[in-house]
Amino acid sequence: MDTLPLELKQRVCSYLTTKDLKSLRLASKVYSVAACRYLLPRIFLFNHPDSCQEVQDIANHSDLNQSVTTLIVDTSCLRSLLKYDSWVREFVEVESDKTQQSERSSSASSLDARTQRILHRNNLRERWASYCASQKDCLRNSILSSIALAFLRCPRLKNLVVECHINQEFRVRSSFGMLKKREQFYRSVASSNAQRSSSKYDWSWESMQFDIWDVLKPVHDAARSLNSLVLLDADLTCPLDWTPPATSIFRSLKHLRQINCPTNFLTHIVASAPGLKSFGTFDRWHLRRYPSVPSLISGPLLPKLRACSFTCVAEGEDLIQFLLRHAHTLQQLRIDNTLGPLSDWSRFVTSVRGKLPNLRRVDLKHLATFTAGWGLGPYFTEYDILQNHKHKLELSLTGIEDGLWEDYEQMFFPEKIEL
Repeated sequence: MDTLPLELKQRVCSYLTTKDLKSLRLASKVYSVAACRYLLPRIFLFNHPDSCQEVQDIANHSDLNQSVTTLIVDTSCLRSLLKYDSWVREFVEVESDKTQQSERSSSASSLDARTQRILHRNNLRERWASYCASQKDCLRNSILSSIALAFLRCPRLKNLVVECHINQEFRVRSSFGMLKKREQFYRSVASSNAQRSSSKYDWSWESMQFDIWDVLKPVHDAARSLNSLVLLDADLTCPLDWTPPATSIFRSLKHLRQINCPTNFLTHIVASAPGLKSFGTFDRWHLRRYPSVPSLISGPLLPKLRACSFTCVAEGEDLIQFLLRHAHTLQQLRIDNTLGPLSDWSRFVTSVRGKLPNLRRVDLKHLATFTAGWGLGPYFTEYDILQNHKHKLELSLTGIEDGLWEDYEQMFFPEKIEL
């Protein structure tokens, strides 16, 4: 093993788990360099000073920055509470603290009750100060500067995820890895109960307002082209009069996933990504805001498009035209209208039946006939859009391509398709 060139040592490391890589780094300096290439494929950035510092430390590390391929930016923050008493009620389990305090009192008889109360009060004040510090507006600039440094110093960083913890209306949950990492930074602020209880942990958060170009401009400034872009923050904004800059960040974009991306910006992305291979969208149909399909139909033909996923999308001529335009390349199609508007999908099914000849994986959910006065009719199945189909539909699992995260992919392209 010692005589192998560095390239082959790195190839061996690509098959090891993170735990094994950490152990291998201790073997020698050579193996440390080889293991670092795969030790930190993704890094997280939260609205917390320690998180910003961690990203900056990794970006400035000569070995660790070589392994980073994905940056996940969390735009959520703890809900602002201006009064100390409100903070205590929200984030501190007072009764639990009192119980723990009495237990400590029994084991430390040298401290009287008055001293215990003073220590308890001082501890709460320290946590309150930590909470206030994490809410300062200056952290907004720290987040953006940390994104810029990551793309400037990490040569393999080509995948960006912008996430938010409060996407309940889309039934979107953060991945387990994201939740675990978030708790590491906020453990000193949020109570242990808030960490264990998903309901309390959810509604104690709110979204920071970011302009979508503010988040992507660091990528542009670093002259980097993205491989994948996942926009899961439904509150990202973009001015209506926004003028697209001359940028190459979408030139090599292969995978795009989005929730409620502003229409003008989504149109710009699609028009600037001729190599787009897959697209997934979750529309905010009930507010009739930022529909994704008009942005797609107004853009140019995507000659490499292979997979599309539409959730809560409205049935209409735009969707039909988009699919027919890409009929010769489209291999995977998923339309999930479980949470979408009630409408009659009969015309859609009739229009695309037999005209998508290269489909290999199809998943249709809750596409029904609907007649006023009669209500819902039967649901359409995958076979309703297939006619004299030459390809056998695939039921096996498909691999996750480099740069994509399996937890997030399950929202748009579930692994298992039942026919």
